[in-house]
Amino acid sequence: MRALSAILISILTAGLVSAADSTNKVLELDFEDAGWEILGDNHRLEPLDGRPALRLRGGAAQRTDVSFQDGTIEFDMAVSERRSFVGVQLRCQENGDSEHIYFRPHKSTLPDAIQYTPVLANNSQWQLFHDQGASAAVEFPDWQWVRVRVVVEGTRAAIFYGDDAEPALVVPRLALEPRAGFIRLSSGAPGLQPDEPDYSAFANVVVRPGWVPYDFPDLEPVESPEGLITSWELSPVFAASPEPRNLAEDLSAGLASGPWKSVSADSDGLLLLSRHLPRPDGAAWWGAYARLVLEADPPEGEVETVEIQVGYSDNLLFALNGQPLFSGVQSYSFNFPRRQGLITLEQATVYLPLRKGRNEILIALTERFGGWGLMGRLVGAKTARVVTPSP
Repeated sequence: MRALSAILISILTAGLVSAADSTNKVLELDFEDAGWEILGDNHRLEPLDGRPALRLRGGAAQRTDVSFQDGTIEFDMAVSERRSFVGVQLRCQENGDSEHIYFRPHKSTLPDAIQYTPVLANNSQWQLFHDQGASAAVEFPDWQWVRVRVVVEGTRAAIFYGDDAEPALVVPRLALEPRAGFIRLSSGAPGLQPDEPDYSAFANVVVRPGWVPYDFPDLEPVESPEGLITSWELSPVFAASPEPRNLAEDLSAGLASGPWKSVSADSDGLLLLSRHLPRPDGAAWWGAYARLVLEADPPEGEVETVEIQVGYSDNLLFALNGQPLFSGVQSYSFNFPRRQGLITLEQATVYLPLRKGRNEILIALTERFGGWGLMGRLVGAKTARVVTPSP
């Protein structure tokens, strides 16, 4: 019996050790390792301040042989003051989905120096994720090494910068479902000329799957404002014009579009259209119709005027009962005019003259890049109610 017990204990202990080893495995990813796949031609391996470094001038470096869902990723990063976007993508999928954390060195000390955004089918949604929980301020020293540590657990992430004991940014709700995927380091600098100096470098990449050395705070309940619209219907996707007013001619096509599908917005009212609709192959601009049906019961012969707040990105045409009421442009423009295209419910207010019975809102929403999103909230409704079917 003692011998049998010893054998059982030995087996159990071996199993525990094996599990611990797999959970606490440390992967030190040397850039001379053949497992690295470099996307783009503008890179080189060259030491920086005595550290073997990968200098990326656009493109990315990825490890498709590393499976990562929860755990910790660490790396040294050096950046110049040039306008650039340098970071790491986690849980990357073959369909182009990932969670992206990147740094804007040209926004050193500003509230959006660090940015979190999901990427859906290779389309970054950065215009839809900003403010608290998606961006934070840090200071970037010019072309000096800084240690970055990203801790991920479930739908939460914490980004540590430098020697700080507390995270610079905590993302309380990652947008994508937790799934294991590969990792990618990325770097981009719009307008970079061949004779310009390097602007980003990485070194000492370490991945610790399963190691979560941070106690995430409990999630606070999200209180939805009264009248928030949480359910929409979507048409199929189509190649679109960059001018939303051009869509006014196609409203009849939108009204006849189909088949429609019912979809849910997130708890804050944000509808990520890229989650439900693929980008058409080769389309520079693409779009879809979103539909909302309201029932109203004003006194006979009168209308009920209801306010609807709308957030959108990129561009929008808004119609009620087949009549265009509003069009707006929220696509990104670097200058002349300067537009960020960030989505909020304060972007537009439309006053709806609702007739008795069924009223149909039809929104043509187009996208080019940066995030395809829609939000809505009814204000001041007396008899009006949403009757769009729930998903």
